[in-house]
Amino acid sequence: MSPTCISRPKIPVELLLDVVSFYMESLPLRGRPRPKPAWALVEPVSLVCHVLRRATLKAWFKTLCVRDKSDLLAIQRDWPELHRWVRTFVCIFPDPKDDVDWDLGGFDCLDAVSVQMSTGVHAYPFTRFINVPQSVETLDLTGMAEAGPMQMRAVAETFPTIRTLKMQPFYTWCGLCNTNELSSFSAEVPSLLVYEGGIGLPMHFGKFLAPLTALETFCITTVYDEHMILGDAQSPYDEIGKNENIWVGECQSCMRFLYPDDVFREGWVAKKKEPEVRLPVLKKVEWAFMTESDLYETWLLF
Repeated sequence: MSPTCISRPKIPVELLLDVVSFYMESLPLRGRPRPKPAWALVEPVSLVCHVLRRATLKAWFKTLCVRDKSDLLAIQRDWPELHRWVRTFVCIFPDPKDDVDWDLGGFDCLDAVSVQMSTGVHAYPFTRFINVPQSVETLDLTGMAEAGPMQMRAVAETFPTIRTLKMQPFYTWCGLCNTNELSSFSAEVPSLLVYEGGIGLPMHFGKFLAPLTALETFCITTVYDEHMILGDAQSPYDEIGKNENIWVGECQSCMRFLYPDDVFREGWVAKKKEPEVRLPVLKKVEWAFMTESDLYETWLLF
């Protein structure tokens, strides 16, 4: 038999798809909230053949990043198949003056939405999302100026099926003075505070998040002023390392002025241990901490 008649063994398509999937998962991801590799790392694989091109595009577009609502119209018009590929929808720096709704109709396989906002703008574009698929279980809100009860109401109304809520507001809600403040402490700040058993939400949040009957995990990153730790007098009341008072966002001024009253402090802590509204399946509340400097460094990633 002539050598030219001998056919080369073909690699099964399923194996090729597995190779592409493994390669995509091994690539470095760009910073939050854009969890996808750079196109420059992906493009070479997409040029090999038709099968790999389609597999690569399908894997890369599991995360869709958009900046303008016109992108959604273009997808609907020019690439309707893309709706079925997207699992994570990332909205980056949306124009706060744009009052047109973000229509997620058609993204039937979507399971996560991430919205990157600007801390200098008191606008909340996530309230403009409509036709959010019931498959969405995770909401990640990064860069919002503040997160208070009204924002929580909007979250519950717009994303009623979520199981995980992540937030990174610049100002933190204080349930004592009912304002949003930049957190300050006079002692070393722990890297993480974790509460279980349905406690740990900022005061008043439970009432407005109550419609989220499937919410299991609430994660909030608190931005704090690191300079206050170095320059302020030590106080046992705003030291949250031991966390004897179950810190859930109280501002430094309230802790210093109100906590010295033992009767008040003990009553306040008791309320946090037995919240008036307890979400039915909430398993974990996680508080992470980030300095202002760290926050501004993250902006360099976008």
